[in-house]
Amino acid sequence: MFLLTSSTSDFACDLTEHILGADWMDYFDITLQYARKPGFFKTQDPSERPFFKFDDVEKTKEVTELQTGQCYIEGNAQTFYEYLQKATGKQQPKVLYFGDSMRSDIHPSSVHVNWQSVFVLEEMEVEELIPNEPAVGMPTDQSDGPNTRTVR
Repeated sequence: MFLLTSSTSDFACDLTEHILGADWMDYFDITLQYARKPGFFKTQDPSERPFFKFDDVEKTKEVTELQTGQCYIEGNAQTFYEYLQKATGKQQPKVLYFGDSMRSDIHPSSVHVNWQSVFVLEEMEVEELIPNEPAVGMPTDQSDGPNTRTVR
C-alpha cells in the first residue's frame, strides 16, 4: 500500500495526520510526496526526476533505490516500479491506483505506466463541477413526507 501525492510534504503530513491520526505512516508501506504529477508518470529518464529523502524541513540526499517504510519526495514512476518489483517479488506487479484528477492521476497513470485506475469524483460534486441531484427513487427536499419519492 502506498501514498502518492503531488502535495508538499508539510501539507500531506498534516492532512493525513488529521484524517488518519498520528500513526498515519503505519498505514502505508511507502509514501511518495510532492510527486509533481503528471510528470511523475511521463518521465522516460529516471535521472531527470530523481527521488529525494526528506528530513521534515527540506529535501536531503538523492536516492536511486527506494526502501519500504520510508517517505520520499519528487521522483518518477519508473524507479517506483522497480521498487514495486523488488517489494512484491513479481516481474510485472499490478497496481490499482485511486485518484481525483483526470489530468494528473487517471489519464497519465493508465496511459504511461499501465496502472488500473479508479477515478474518485466526490470532490467534483462538492465544488459544484457536476450537478448534485438525488438518485432515482430518493427523497428530495420538496417531498411531502417520508414515503414520498420523486422519480426522474
